[in-house]
Amino acid sequence: MLKCKLDSRLFYIGQAVDLSNRLGSHFSRTELETTKLGNMIKFIGWNKFSAHILEYCDEEDLISRENYYIEKYLPTLNGKFSSNYSNKIHRTLRSILKHIQLKNREYDSIFISSKYSEFSIDPCLKFKSKMWVYQQISDHNLNLINNKPFENLRQAQNNLNIDARTIDIYADTYIPYKNLLFFTKEIKDTSIIINISSEINTIGLSSYLPKKIWTYYSDTLSLVINKPFNSIKEASLFIGTSRSTIINILDRNIAMSKGFYCFTRELNEIEKIELKEKGTIRSRISSLSKPGPWGECGFILYKIII
Repeated sequence: MLKCKLDSRLFYIGQAVDLSNRLGSHFSRTELETTKLGNMIKFIGWNKFSAHILEYCDEEDLISRENYYIEKYLPTLNGKFSSNYSNKIHRTLRSILKHIQLKNREYDSIFISSKYSEFSIDPCLKFKSKMWVYQQISDHNLNLINNKPFENLRQAQNNLNIDARTIDIYADTYIPYKNLLFFTKEIKDTSIIINISSEINTIGLSSYLPKKIWTYYSDTLSLVINKPFNSIKEASLFIGTSRSTIINILDRNIAMSKGFYCFTRELNEIEKIELKEKGTIRSRISSLSKPGPWGECGFILYKIII
């Protein structure tokens, strides 16, 4: 609830998965110019409002609980007396990972200990906590890197060349980052990690997580650098193009002007042959017309058999 300090009759009720993102959304130009709350913030200033949490609940219950409070209190700064807000709008990969992390640490006996209670109270202690890092060798095989934990986040960062903040946000989520899984506790039975990780990967995270990109030269269909890139960003930096360009041709059997195909999976030999045939047909079709002798506006058509 956002309540006006100048007049208690002016208040707003909403719901959020990531509270900081949701509050920040009220400062967007669109909200400040088009909503009741936005206009009021713009008129009297954000410092004239106070924020209050009415209830904590499971994510799937957010809309129903929001509707309950809206219908009960009829907030004067809401646009409608029912929820029209999708909690997907302001979801980020960071907020999803944080939600999974907190849930695991609260309910999973692996992470419950008196030592961890201290760890959660003082955020600075997280940089002093040991970090167990497991590498995915295959779908059913994990190895503990160095056969021992890193002494702290900084040491893990320096050895793995991964930012400490990234390691921290992926820790205890069972979500791999660059084929690595991070934990603040030792997990001796790695089958637990494999099973939970496979379950979590089925809850709709695929659109948020980095995708491996198989990039092929359009003329030879040989794999660039002989292995997939770890993300669209990595592929775009190597090719020298924008991420949107790669997204537009991804898995569409269309080569970009720079001469590359991009896929989210490895092509088999049959697919490569079919793709090469399509590329040949396209090049032949593109040569069907040439500027005519009467100027650039006319064309002489050539007939070929495909």
